[in-house]
This record gives sequence, C-alpha cells and structure tokens, in this order.
Amino acid sequence: MSTSKDTEHKNLVAVRDISKDKFDQKLTFTPIVKDFIAEFSLIHTIGSKFYFKTNWNAQKGKIMVFDYNNYDKSDPMKSF
Repeated sequence: MSTSKDTEHKNLVAVRDISKDKFDQKLTFTPIVKDFIAEFSLIHTIGSKFYFKTNWNAQKGKIMVFDYNNYDKSDPMKSF
C-alpha cells in the first residue's frame, strides 16, 4: 500500500502478506517506508520479495528489493 500527501514524488509504503488472509477482519500493514523521503513504485512481487523502482539516493532511479520474510524490524529501510 502506498500513501502520498501531495503532488510531490514522495510516498510512504506499507506491506502485508495476504497469502493466508480470509479478508473477514481488519487488515494491518507493516510500514517499511515511514517518511516522505523519495518515490517508491512497486514493480513486481515474487514470493516474499517486493521489487520497487525508486529515486531514493539515485537521481536517475534504481530497482530495490525488499524481502518481507527477512528484514530488520527495528529499521526496515536498512533491509533495502
């Protein structure tokens, strides 16, 4: 899930493993990008890996991978 606050190319990102959800209850998401620091666009997912195109520390853009099953829960940004 992505959240924007205005037209600036920066957003927040939160993820959730929905493989076992029944969708009969309130869903909670895990925030992985907690500050409006850059633009993160989900390209694809393969298993627990999320592939994002971002301009974070990359003026021309880059592809980053976030593994939902293997990340630093105290600071998810370290896991990119």
